[in-house]
Amino acid sequence: MNAGYIACLVGICAAILLLTGWGRQLAGDFSPVSAFVFLTGLTVLTAVSGVGGAAAIYPLLWTAAWGAAAWSAVKPASRRAYVLFSAMLGCAVWLWARELYAVDPVFVLWDAQLDAPLLVGALCALMTAGVREQFVVAAVSSLAGAWPVTGEAAVWAWADSLALTWLTVRFVSWLSAALVRSVPLCRRPFAGRLETSRLKGERER
Repeated sequence: MNAGYIACLVGICAAILLLTGWGRQLAGDFSPVSAFVFLTGLTVLTAVSGVGGAAAIYPLLWTAAWGAAAWSAVKPASRRAYVLFSAMLGCAVWLWARELYAVDPVFVLWDAQLDAPLLVGALCALMTAGVREQFVVAAVSSLAGAWPVTGEAAVWAWADSLALTWLTVRFVSWLSAALVRSVPLCRRPFAGRLETSRLKGERER
């Protein structure tokens, strides 16, 4: 599979979802405009990354800037430390997987380039609670996993990793939420809390 195929496929599907009203499923509380700007800028910078050696770093800087902005918007401020810890853990898992596969190919589960994004994406969905947190962990982890990037092919391979990581994050988040809603034992505590909050609000009024 050529480098960049997954990124282009996910990017096209993401643009269609954003333009047809499914942006919340893809980007959560990020506005569709913000998500579209990020995708457009990332695509353009990745496309021109082969112009020169220095241009290869532009997509990484673009992603890092958006990740820093998302991290600064995490509320409450005390949770930012946990998000940063989760991002560092994602980096460690990504680097560990890459080094493990370099030692012996027998450790490859599916594909040496795709196993790490899938693993980090699943962990990211389980460790974080919101889309902004998920974006921070996914972006930082992908940067650590792809470094150093020296050419256009390497940049597109990194874009594939980032796209697959985000796709895994959103799918695992949706699947875990659906499982929680489908299990009565999981619904009851939440229903009880909602009812208690409603009665408390009525008494206060």
